[in-house]
Amino acid sequence: MKFKPLFIKIEPQQGILGKMPKNVSIQKDTWPLIPTKTKIIDLKYSIDEILKGSSKNVRQSVKKSPVKVNYYKGIEDGIDKALIDFSKNYKDVAKKQRFTPQNYKTLLAQKEIFKDKFYLFESVYKEKVNAGAIVLCSDNKNAFYMYAYSNYKTGRKTYAAYKLMIEIIKKLKQEGFEKLDLEGLKDDRFKKETGNWLGFTVFKNKWYGETITFPHPYIIYFNKFFKALFTFGTIGENALEQITAKSKESISYKYMESYVKSKQHKNKKV
Repeated sequence: MKFKPLFIKIEPQQGILGKMPKNVSIQKDTWPLIPTKTKIIDLKYSIDEILKGSSKNVRQSVKKSPVKVNYYKGIEDGIDKALIDFSKNYKDVAKKQRFTPQNYKTLLAQKEIFKDKFYLFESVYKEKVNAGAIVLCSDNKNAFYMYAYSNYKTGRKTYAAYKLMIEIIKKLKQEGFEKLDLEGLKDDRFKKETGNWLGFTVFKNKWYGETITFPHPYIIYFNKFFKALFTFGTIGENALEQITAKSKESISYKYMESYVKSKQHKNKKV
């Protein structure tokens, strides 16, 4: 067999974790790829019920906000320009907040794939966009609050994120969706991976909904190099020494070598 798996990640949803597989080395994972904790808003409730169940800060912010909210579906006129503007603004905010934004090519691909289930919302204040959000929807009536930003100059002063969220909820209810997944909360089981999620976790927890913590993810390694690399989420100083001379021409080794050196370089800076 020319191609072999390096590892298999198992990130179970709530209540569907079966028996542990036999004859394989399975262990708890330390670097989940999807959120391990989230909040879901049940859209069967009325807007008044959702606001009543949310915090006082949410109700006041929605009431005070002077912004206008526009939305575009992935197949509608105006979406291309709106997506370019979203990507630029999102990138600018990400730079100031020191997180890595999703790149424009990926956003464009998602628009092409999800089509009329791709929604872009934008907040406009004095004819300028000051906040935005992208929601992806599925055929089973679930919606996912994937990417969002609010700029520093006017976004926060006008409570744009709150007005944006309530308008998202209104639109999704009109379109017949049943659940809105806010896509990720800070999880103390993964402090390193979600440690910088506190800001938007506070925002999301103000909304009326159910907090869900998913089972711990697992991983099965089929490649000893990657197991040495990622076990316990640390990069050992002797990781490269564990590689035999015979394997140094492999793709796995070259990947590991560059990764380990970059991690060691960052550690030296700290």
